[in-house]
Amino acid sequence: MTVPASYTATAAIYRKLPYRPIDDFTMIGTTVEYPIVLATYVEVAAVLSEPAVVEQLRRLGNNPHPSSPSEFKPSMAAGILRWSKLVTEANIERI
Repeated sequence: MTVPASYTATAAIYRKLPYRPIDDFTMIGTTVEYPIVLATYVEVAAVLSEPAVVEQLRRLGNNPHPSSPSEFKPSMAAGILRWSKLVTEANIERI
């Protein structure tokens, strides 16, 4: 499951947050952006095993690939590192 850029970018830009960006999030899974969908890993994996669903998501510009909850934290950490590097290189002031 891909980590939304807004979570990792926020952690890269803000010096202090009222939460721990990596430890306080647990991957649940979403299949659409709106309306809010609450689904478990098992449900998301089952939906993403359907070729028609994968095809439709790809047509919408997504690259669906199910992953396990244990892969979530490393993905989140990698996103924060990627955005932190961009923030530094672009000389964006951290607030």
